[in-house]
Amino acid sequence: MKLAKTLKKTKAQVRMTETIAILFVFFILLIFGFIFYSKVEVRNMQLQGSQIQDQKAVEVAEIFSFLPEIQCSKENIPAHNCIDIMKIDAFSSLIENKPEYQQYYYDQFLRSRITVNESYPDSSVSFVVYDQVPDKWTKKSSTQIPVAIYNATGDPTAGRLPYYAFGIVYIDYYS
Repeated sequence: MKLAKTLKKTKAQVRMTETIAILFVFFILLIFGFIFYSKVEVRNMQLQGSQIQDQKAVEVAEIFSFLPEIQCSKENIPAHNCIDIMKIDAFSSLIENKPEYQQYYYDQFLRSRITVNESYPDSSVSFVVYDQVPDKWTKKSSTQIPVAIYNATGDPTAGRLPYYAFGIVYIDYYS
């Protein structure tokens, strides 16, 4: 009788130890699963943040390319993907010198740098139109837009009349 009670206690203790071991392994697997899931979620959130930043850069590029302040126009009809170099010059000096315009365009362009470069025929012409680069930034998204650049004054020293040139608008968005 005593032997039977001892065997029952031993069986109960073995089963209790097995149950505790199984629960221990289960909780270890649960913890590893939670750690893995949280790492995956953090990575997904970083990717989503990066996609949002890239989307903001494209939005700034789109806003800039359709500004009536800089577009070429003929008889008050704006030309698609064309920038007037004289308007760009006036626009950049206006933003640089007037704080109220800086604030207005900051709401549209946010933390970015917008540069217009003439690529052909004269690659030395370049304008920094908007420059609000933050002191500390972690990521930069760049967008380039090919455009036609209209120079209404031409080049009087070379005897050139008004002309169109090929250029690129560089938009760098910072976060």
